[in-house]
Amino acid sequence: MNRFIVAGLLTLGLGSGAVLVQAQSSASGAYTAAQATTGKAQYSQNCAGCHGANLQGGAGPALKGSSFTAKWANGSKTVDDLYYIIHTQMPLNAPGSLKESQYLAITAYILQQNGYKAGKTALSSKNLKSIKLTKPM
Repeated sequence: MNRFIVAGLLTLGLGSGAVLVQAQSSASGAYTAAQATTGKAQYSQNCAGCHGANLQGGAGPALKGSSFTAKWANGSKTVDDLYYIIHTQMPLNAPGSLKESQYLAITAYILQQNGYKAGKTALSSKNLKSIKLTKPM
């Protein structure tokens, strides 16, 4: 099954060429298993205190299950939308204090824990906006 849909053509003002922009139709395959494993350790160290050891919520909202799916996986948001919140607002006591690779790994772990399957390409700042959050298959 083709996991990409054509999002449209973006015409660049640098001559007559056009660039085809593709959006990944699902977050499945958007991160690697190794990235999620790293994310689990980072989550435990930086997030579990507020969001729970099993992402079930606590002082912070649940990051797994039906409440997560209802908010994030309705097809109108991208992984970049989720990453933006994590990157700019977390951890609550020191927003933006982690490295980009740590935030990406934590995002990958959250995706994994919500049923999105790992793939061969690591989640990166270059592909965040092109990945739609839909219900995992």
